[in-house]
Amino acid sequence: MKRQNVLTTTLLASAFLALMTLTACDAQKSLNPDEQTIDLESSEFAIYEYEDEMAGIQDASMENDMAVSDADPQDHRSTERNRMRDRFRNRMKRQGMHLKRILRQLDLTEEQKSQIREFVGQFRECIKEPIMAFREAARPIIEDAKAKRQEIIDAYKNEEISREEAKEQIQELARAKHEELEALAEELGLKDSICSCKQTLLDNIGSILTEEQQTTYNSWMESLDGPCFNDSNGEG
Repeated sequence: MKRQNVLTTTLLASAFLALMTLTACDAQKSLNPDEQTIDLESSEFAIYEYEDEMAGIQDASMENDMAVSDADPQDHRSTERNRMRDRFRNRMKRQGMHLKRILRQLDLTEEQKSQIREFVGQFRECIKEPIMAFREAARPIIEDAKAKRQEIIDAYKNEEISREEAKEQIQELARAKHEELEALAEELGLKDSICSCKQTLLDNIGSILTEEQQTTYNSWMESLDGPCFNDSNGEG
């Protein structure tokens, strides 16, 4: 009887260890993105653009100071969140680029999807430096905007001007500072830098496609517009 109890205990222990091993393997697999089906609809394939950066600038107002975009260009979730905001969409004036519009037409293999995800990661690394350099260089403009806005707010609080006058002056200040920021971006070559990174991304994607896929891809490439291609209000 004692031997039977020992055998039963041993079998139960073995079964428990086997179950734990399987559970650990399943958990490890779920943590490995390469083992999962890649979702082409995900914000992971949203492409941060020059217009994302400029539309993300917060205007000076009666309630808020002016500020450069605080979106992390390497965080695809923040890109999609910004694009869903009405004020952001109005400023951007066009639909932001998302690769799903072409990738879902290509009948990609999982290996190709994984490679493209790596290319998108490289793109985000590429744009980080010029964007952060622009934001750093923009600090004096932003600080001056804050100081001037505060002067207007103080004048309103001291009843030297009406609320409507204060609002108009702050709006004019915001317009002037936007122009300064756009001039700074042009001086730093921000748009060209982002466009160069985007072109590298698109070239990299094209390099791994089959001949049949390239036909569809090249047709899509020819249809692109926007700041990196031509001056329309479409994708690109």
